[in-house]
Amino acid sequence: NWTGGGEPTLNKHLSEAIEYCGKHKIKMGMFTNGTLFDKYDMFETLVTYMTWVRISVDAGTKDTYDGIRIPKGGANWDKMISNLNKLIEVNQKNSNKLDIGVGFVISPDTYHEIIDFANTFKDMDLTYCQYKPEIIIREKGGQQRTIEFWEKKVKPLLDEAKNILGEK
Repeated sequence: NWTGGGEPTLNKHLSEAIEYCGKHKIKMGMFTNGTLFDKYDMFETLVTYMTWVRISVDAGTKDTYDGIRIPKGGANWDKMISNLNKLIEVNQKNSNKLDIGVGFVISPDTYHEIIDFANTFKDMDLTYCQYKPEIIIREKGGQQRTIEFWEKKVKPLLDEAKNILGEK
């Protein structure tokens, strides 16, 4: 898996590394924010050699995305959506061999956009849309969310999102 404590696509040699591994039959996947695919023209490389790519979105609207991501150099919602659409286009031309997904980490700051996220991605040719809870590190002062938060606020929205997304 191409992932880490930062964005894997920041490495200008990543395409070469992916191609090398792919030619040696190593199966790969990537967690990414998807905003730099165009900078290094990675679309064909990703579709040709990767098994899956999941773009971490974590928001349902441009304003929230740009607010939580604090974009630099144009790495914003519009760039992410543009690159995602281009990746989908290249994937379609190659018989949809790459599984493409988008992810949303649920937190008290973002849960209210669960439905916006579903509506944004429902008509895109994606393999899946993923929701998951934020990771709380209690040893560093993080506060675990109550069951009431998950049952009363989050679950009804996830149920609605599931209806919107269907099999995704």
